[in-house]
Amino acid sequence: MNTLVFDVGGTRTRVGRSDGELRQVIRYRTPRTWTRAKQLFLVAASQLFSGKKIQRVVGGLPGDFDSGHKKLRFVPNIPAWRGQPIQRDLEFMFKAPIRLENDAALAALG
Repeated sequence: MNTLVFDVGGTRTRVGRSDGELRQVIRYRTPRTWTRAKQLFLVAASQLFSGKKIQRVVGGLPGDFDSGHKKLRFVPNIPAWRGQPIQRDLEFMFKAPIRLENDAALAALG
């Protein structure tokens, strides 16, 4: 299954392509605004998937989520992302199911 995976950190963001195995990763400086982040997600997805359908998106973000894991309530390093409709925007952009988790929780699973 073609999956766009990402890890947003306070200073660096990594976006990758997985089909069960991580195939390719693009790294860039974490944007300070959600608007810019959306633009960079689209650019990275275009480079990684070359027109192939993205079937799901899974990502780790720093901070605390609302109860539905759709928006960040608290983001220590990128405060402008607070309250942004991250899940809704990603669903609209990629037309795929989205799963967001706290980055530290994902690291613990790894």
